[in-house]
Amino acid sequence: MLSIVKKSVSNATQSILFERVISFLENVGGRSTGLVRVLTYHRVDEPTDRPWLDPNLISATPEVFDQQMKYLSMHYQFITVADLLTALETGNYRNLPPRAVVVTFDDAYFDFEEHAWPILKRYGIPVTLFVPTAYPDQPERTFWWDDLYNGIQKTTREDDLNTPLGPLSLSNPSRKQTYKQLKNYIKTLKHAEAKLLIKQLCEELGVQPTTNSILGWDALRKLAKEGVTLGAHTSITTQGW
Repeated sequence: MLSIVKKSVSNATQSILFERVISFLENVGGRSTGLVRVLTYHRVDEPTDRPWLDPNLISATPEVFDQQMKYLSMHYQFITVADLLTALETGNYRNLPPRAVVVTFDDAYFDFEEHAWPILKRYGIPVTLFVPTAYPDQPERTFWWDDLYNGIQKTTREDDLNTPLGPLSLSNPSRKQTYKQLKNYIKTLKHAEAKLLIKQLCEELGVQPTTNSILGWDALRKLAKEGVTLGAHTSITTQGW
C-alpha cells in the first residue's frame, strides 16, 4: 500500500525548523519504497516585502528556501504529481523511487514566480502550483485572511473592536492575538457568513482591502510553458473553509 506523508512547511523562516522537518522526513520511512513525502508551501518571501499580506503564510524566506531545495536535491528523489497519480491509479507503488518527494505550492501568490520558481528551476525540481481559479486577473477578489490582517495592522484605531467574540483590543501589543482569535473563529463559518463579517470588520477598522497579489493568467501560462504543473485550488467547502 502507498503511504503519503504530507508535511506543511509553515513559517519555516529559520533553518532550525527545516532541520526538524528533515528529521521528520527521515523518521517516517527512510529509504522505504511505496512512501511519498509531500511538501506543501504557500509563500516564499521576505516578511517586510508585502506587509499587507498575512506573514503566517510565508513558508520560507528565499534564502532558507534555497537551502531547503539544495539539501533535498542532494538527498531525495523528486517525483511529479502525475507520477504519484499514476502510482495510485495502477497500484505500481514499487515503481516509485525510494526517498520520493513531491513539492507543491498553494494559492499562486506573486512571490512564487519571483522567488520560488527560479530556485526550483535551478535545482531541476518539478513543482505543482494549485491556483485559486477565481482570482487571477480579478484584483478586487482578495483572500479574507489578508484583508483581515491588513485591516487590523493598518487601522489607526487603538480602542477595542466589537466582534462576535466580544470586544478585542487594537492596542499594538494585542493586535497579533486579536488577528489570531478572529482568524480561528472565521474558519468555522460558512463562506457567505465569513465574507460578510470580514467586510463589516474592515469597515469598522476604516481600512479598505488592497488588490490581490495573485498571479494573472498570462504569468501562469508562462510558468506552465516553463514546466510548472498547474492545478485548481480552493479552500472553500459547503460547510466552511
